[in-house]
Amino acid sequence: MPGQIQRRLDRSLDGKASGGQGFRPAPEQGLLVAVTLMLLGCPAVSPPVPPAPAPKPVVQKSIAGLPVSLTVKQRSTTPIPNSLPPLSLTIDDITRGQVLVTLADGDGKSVLASTSLDEGKSTRFTYGDNAYTLTLTRLDNALVGEDFASIKIDRETATPAASPVRTLTEKEKIQALIDHVAAQSGAVFVRNGTKYSPEEAAKHLKQKWDAGGNQIQTASQFIREIASSSSISGEPYRIEWTDGKSATAEAFLTDQLKQLEFPEPPAATAPK
Repeated sequence: MPGQIQRRLDRSLDGKASGGQGFRPAPEQGLLVAVTLMLLGCPAVSPPVPPAPAPKPVVQKSIAGLPVSLTVKQRSTTPIPNSLPPLSLTIDDITRGQVLVTLADGDGKSVLASTSLDEGKSTRFTYGDNAYTLTLTRLDNALVGEDFASIKIDRETATPAASPVRTLTEKEKIQALIDHVAAQSGAVFVRNGTKYSPEEAAKHLKQKWDAGGNQIQTASQFIREIASSSSISGEPYRIEWTDGKSATAEAFLTDQLKQLEFPEPPAATAPK
């Protein structure tokens, strides 16, 4: 087709074909010439190519500003400060001195699966290229209102087995003793001849402790002056278990206090 157009153009331009008087194009021939020149001499113009989108910056997973400490309400989810991309901490009900903790990223992907922690205990998790420890530093069991958990997140040390065991404060020891009483499922606590459940006994000890105020300075003093006997009759408190065993509250709590103050070291693992 382009060849036929070219030949017609050549014949139109030939002066002999018009009686030797030169080329006088007719209107339709002028249009043909213009179209032909456009087809043969004007290159096609391509539309501009849009620029490629800039790649998204890669965010290194990390937690800055360590250690990070926060207090969260039970049955709630709280963002972890200084975490990139953001992490969220979820805690469940606080019961018997324990709580379930979970960590997840912004997409809901689990970083730390649900883990039960006692007060003062830690668990390990990784985020990006770094390893961290999450420690349940304190549980606040309120008689009225909501319960709260205090959490600390820090970078894991290179040799966690060699890290010193954190020493509990005297207040933390007393709270741990009360929680230990509440955890004696199935046992009964005998006070002035009446039997009470572990939860009722723990609540009573907490009320006596609160009433004592700043007079109670140590866990040993708490056992001796609060948790051993009735302040009304002087009769010793006793604990009775379902297997028939029994003990005075003073002996029971003194033994537990020794375990809090002098925990057994973890058993060494044989090299593989």
